[in-house]
Amino acid sequence: MAVSVKFTEAHFDAKAARYQAALRSAPHSRNFELLPFLIALNDGIQNNPKNLTVADLLCGGGYLTRAIRGLFRRYFGVDVSGEMLSYYPVGADVDRIKSPLGEQSATLTNELKPDIILSLAGLHHVYEFVDGEVLHSESESLQESLILGWAESLPPHGVMVIADVTSPDVSPFADTDDVNELKNFNESI
Repeated sequence: MAVSVKFTEAHFDAKAARYQAALRSAPHSRNFELLPFLIALNDGIQNNPKNLTVADLLCGGGYLTRAIRGLFRRYFGVDVSGEMLSYYPVGADVDRIKSPLGEQSATLTNELKPDIILSLAGLHHVYEFVDGEVLHSESESLQESLILGWAESLPPHGVMVIADVTSPDVSPFADTDDVNELKNFNESI
């Protein structure tokens, strides 16, 4: 069984610049994706936000961090792609952490110790495949395991918000018969 972890790093390194150019050309196209985060954070945070740290997981170039920057004390952008992280915001209040999926829970627990974990539109890129075919059940298990590991790293006052409403990334299989099946794969976790 091949897991997409290694593929994901190379895949996102290759598309990082193109993705950032698309965001620049339509800067408000993803604004509605921020609503669940703003609502959940408003309802879930009991402490002074200026004392809290945020881990933005599967962060890509930092779209979410840019949108909420200034609300919290510190931000950790965690991604598998160093090239994506090169677009992550820079400043005294942010850190970029390149971490393989299998090591993210340990990184959170042992090093970052965030109060808040956020992930926007990253989970649909986490899947298992064999010979160009996404293994749906195994992918769900992988995603659930990742989420549980993240949750276990939170302190008692911690908050986790994850939003992802899309299908597995189909671009690596663009030349296969699995594309139509993948485009219709919309099971929620």
